[in-house]
Amino acid sequence: MATVLNEARPENSVATDEHIRADLARLLQARLVHESGLGVFAHPILIAVIAALAWPDAPHDLLRGWVAAVSVAALLRGGWLFIAPRRKLSDRAVRNGVRSTVVLLAITWGVGGAIVLPIVPFETAALVLVVLAGTIASALTTLAADPMSIRGFIAGITLPVFVSLATSDQSHHQAAAIVVGLFTLVMVLVARRAHQTLVDHLEVTARLAVSEEAAKRAEAVMRDARDLAERVARARSAFLANMSHEIRTPMNAVLGFVELILDTELSTEQRRALELVRSSSEALLMILNDILDYSKIEAEHLELESIPFDVSKVVHATASLLAVRAREKHLELLAEVSADVPRAVRGDPTRLRQVLMNLIGNAIKFTEQGEIVISVNATATDGTAKVTFAVRDTGIGIAAEHVASVFKEFTQADSTMTRRYGGTGLGLAISQRLVGQ
Repeated sequence: MATVLNEARPENSVATDEHIRADLARLLQARLVHESGLGVFAHPILIAVIAALAWPDAPHDLLRGWVAAVSVAALLRGGWLFIAPRRKLSDRAVRNGVRSTVVLLAITWGVGGAIVLPIVPFETAALVLVVLAGTIASALTTLAADPMSIRGFIAGITLPVFVSLATSDQSHHQAAAIVVGLFTLVMVLVARRAHQTLVDHLEVTARLAVSEEAAKRAEAVMRDARDLAERVARARSAFLANMSHEIRTPMNAVLGFVELILDTELSTEQRRALELVRSSSEALLMILNDILDYSKIEAEHLELESIPFDVSKVVHATASLLAVRAREKHLELLAEVSADVPRAVRGDPTRLRQVLMNLIGNAIKFTEQGEIVISVNATATDGTAKVTFAVRDTGIGIAAEHVASVFKEFTQADSTMTRRYGGTGLGLAISQRLVGQ
């Protein structure tokens, strides 16, 4: 689709986003100011070459005046390009200054050429026209950022030369005027294409800069949000750890005093009440221990030991601890350790016991009749052994759609289970975290 250019402010024609438009305007202005300065000092050299070529045939005063005019105009243009970036000028003022000095320089070239060309031999005139054409062609690159500047430069040079040659009574001058006219038309079209190509290139650059800036802002927002979430998580974990520790200390004292009182002479009613206090305190202490372990895992403060231990002894000792609870429900608790399991391994026996107690405890809790089997097997690969622990029971089971949820914090497979069986919903979540350490 063709784009109609706004020659005064070309960035307005191709960009609708304000940020992209601003970046494009900045890039165009920087290109116009900095690259225009590259060819300023070539003009005095080129006019000196032309003066040398025409010196034998043209009036010397005329040539000196032409050289002086072009040099002064080039000096004014160079001075403006030097001053403009160093002063706090508006974009419009900078562009207008560039356009004015460009047109002034072009007029000095064009008017001088219009005066000199008719009075020098055709061979010299042809060389002068070649230099003027090269000057215009080189300006296509340095002035491509501003259509009005490049058109003013082309018109300022070619229009006086065309009029001078076209009004001459010599046929070869009139033929040269036709060539100058065609050259001017071609240069205008090429200048338009060069400007459009430059604007498209700079627009892509501006869009990339805006996208990169937006990505950096989004990254900064995400980083701040992540840092805030981490600080909140650490504060929560620290709070849970401190609170569970502060509550657990007096709870241990309560349990100690209850044990001491239970060793004294008590009535049946008193003993029943104290045993209820003890069981409730032990349940509360177990919950506090779960919360403390979970907060340590969340805060990444939980460190696992790596010491040698006997897997079989840990499994049977854990089963023995829970055998009383199983007998109270008339359940059979079995521990089967395969002969392939190594006798000595390195790891954290305390945390292994904790995981097994969670799994076996859940099996006892949700099984009303039948048996619970703890099986341990090992497979050897590349000189190492992978030990697998499994707990199987004849309890109520877990529905397939609830398997994933039982490992979430404070979650149980069914909300009614909390009321019926109790528990915090942390045991399996802690076990999964410990196994994944």
